[in-house]
Amino acid sequence: MSNLYSVPIAKWVAILKNVTASYDVFAPIRKNDFLDYELINDENIDLISYGIAKPSTPLKAFFFPIKENVVRKKENEKKRIILGVPSCDLNALNLLDKIFLENDFLDIYYKYNRENAIIIASDCMEIDDNCHCTSYGGNPFPEKNCDLALVYLDDTVYLHPMSEKGEEFFREINTSDFAECSQLPDEILRIREKNTAKLISNNSELPDAEKTKKLILNSNDEIWKKYAQKCVSCGACAVICPTCHCFLLIDLPISGI
Repeated sequence: MSNLYSVPIAKWVAILKNVTASYDVFAPIRKNDFLDYELINDENIDLISYGIAKPSTPLKAFFFPIKENVVRKKENEKKRIILGVPSCDLNALNLLDKIFLENDFLDIYYKYNRENAIIIASDCMEIDDNCHCTSYGGNPFPEKNCDLALVYLDDTVYLHPMSEKGEEFFREINTSDFAECSQLPDEILRIREKNTAKLISNNSELPDAEKTKKLILNSNDEIWKKYAQKCVSCGACAVICPTCHCFLLIDLPISGI
C-alpha cells in the first residue's frame, strides 16, 4: 500500500487539537452505549471512538441536512472534517452523488457541503449485530468515496490519503511524527478478514441488492398496508437511512433570512 503513514495516538490527538483551529471537526463519541458524531474540542477529543460501527447519524446529514436555508448564499464557511465514517455510509454516496451531482439538476447546496468537507473514513474493528455491508457488495473497511482512510490499533493511528483533497490535507498536517509504512500490520488485515467472514456468515440468509430489488418489485400492496398501519409519519426512517433523499421546499415569510 503506497502513501501509508503511522503516528502514535498521543501525537495524533495533538495534531487534531491544532486542526480544530481551522476546521470544524466531527467525530464519533460514545455516551451511555450511544454512539454519534459530536463537534470536537479540547474537552472531548480524548473520548473519540475509533473503529466502532456505527454512528447513529448517517453521513448524509452533513451534506443533505434535515433543515437548510436554500435562499441564503453559502460561502466562506469553516471547512469540516468528518472523522470515523464507516464504509456503509461511504457506499451510500454512490447514490446521493449520482442524484445531486451528476444529473441535469445540480444541487448547489449539496455540492458546496460535499466540497467543503474532508471525509476521514475508518475501519470497523468491531461490528454490530445489525451490520450487513457485505450483503450489498461492501466491506467493513474503507475502499472508496473518502479523502483519507484511518485505522487505529495498539495506540497507533495509520493514515492513508485516498484523494487529491486527502493528499493536500495530509501535507497540511504532516510533521516528523509521521512514519511512512509499506503496509498495514498483519493484525489489522487479520481483523478485516475475520469481520468480513463474520458478516457473510451472520447474513447468509439476507437477500443481496439484486434479490432485494426483485422482492420489492414483486411485492403486493398488502405488505405496504401492513407497515403503513403502524406508521406515525415521524420521518425517523427517512432521516436515519443513509440514502433516502426525499425533501420539501417551504416558503416562509420571514424577513432577514
